[in-house]
Amino acid sequence: MILLSTEHTIENEIQTLHQLFDAGLTHFHIRKPNYTLQETKAYLEKIDTYFHPFCVVYYPELVNEYDLKGIHQTSQNRNSIVKNTKSLSTSTHSITEFNELDSAYHYAFLSPVFPSISKVNYQNPEILHQIAQRTNFNTQLIALGGISEKNISEVLLYFNSVALLGAIWLHPNPIEQWKKCQNIVLSYSV
Repeated sequence: MILLSTEHTIENEIQTLHQLFDAGLTHFHIRKPNYTLQETKAYLEKIDTYFHPFCVVYYPELVNEYDLKGIHQTSQNRNSIVKNTKSLSTSTHSITEFNELDSAYHYAFLSPVFPSISKVNYQNPEILHQIAQRTNFNTQLIALGGISEKNISEVLLYFNSVALLGAIWLHPNPIEQWKKCQNIVLSYSV
């Protein structure tokens, strides 16, 4: 199970993030699309170095410097695949796009699976119907968009795992919500 950061900094974000790591978070995408390289470094500097190996960023040059988990490439950067990295991921918005990915990608988000919790009017009701057309089994398929404890069980029937954003960061108790979702995911991995 993957957690994405919010696009913009929120109150007590780093403190909450550390609590999430303590609650079992092992895969965190620093998704701050407007952050420069220096701003991303500053964000990483706030995270305890013990948790750096759980973090994924957009800047390849930071992976070794901070001992990070890997790199996430946007669809616009996909033409310059960074090989021999710890973990390489990208985002897709249709099963056709996912099927065409290079095998260098360890996993890819497919979104939005359900109406987004954090983005207004961001949805694609066709995605779940397209899953039967999956032909790429070299890359892990990760559901993103509108994922919450209410639909994780359904999603895990078709996807390798899930990525959360709004279900955690917009919840009044993000730590308890993370634990609920994590327990559901873990019940499918046994």
